[in-house]
Amino acid sequence: GQILFNENMIHERGGRLHFDTKTEKYETDIGYENHPVYWITWIGASAFALSKGLRLPLREEIDYLVQNTQTSFKTINAGHKLDDVQPINKENFITGEVNDVVGNLAIWCSDGQKQKGNDPQSTTRYIYGTAWNRPATLKEITKDHSRPLTGSSRAVGIRLVKDPSIPKIGFTDIVKKIQKINTILINSKNLSLHERDVQIINLFNL
Repeated sequence: GQILFNENMIHERGGRLHFDTKTEKYETDIGYENHPVYWITWIGASAFALSKGLRLPLREEIDYLVQNTQTSFKTINAGHKLDDVQPINKENFITGEVNDVVGNLAIWCSDGQKQKGNDPQSTTRYIYGTAWNRPATLKEITKDHSRPLTGSSRAVGIRLVKDPSIPKIGFTDIVKKIQKINTILINSKNLSLHERDVQIINLFNL
């Protein structure tokens, strides 16, 4: 898997971020600057959140929000109603409100299923909600989805939570954490997948 996001995905399959060898920068495909990001890993989502002084939601937090929001399955972007995620723009964005509570994309959560210390399996993190290419049903929204830390999908994006206890981490420190993650992944031959993943999660203090 990729550490931050699947940068090898072609445009036709939703790859919107590409490295420009001339400018040596990542560029967003023209026309997709205001679209929600997908093909992002849990590590990438967490790193981005910390760079803003924010965090990913707990599964129970987003579930509480959804259960207390009036949802019309006729209007949300799910069940292949539209061909892709829809952009966030002035026409459909309401200031001060939580927009697109359901639909468009499912989201990464900060927590996941608990495992015993000697578990050999990868650590996973919850994914909550439904997406443009998933069923428009309450069952799909609330069922237990999860993926490994380096997994990614065209149906999964990010929602961020303001939390006074979360410090904003500078870009240089984020880079150092990512470099340490790379070292953990390379030098994890003698660790179980769970032990390796716990080291990565602890690096983010999550």
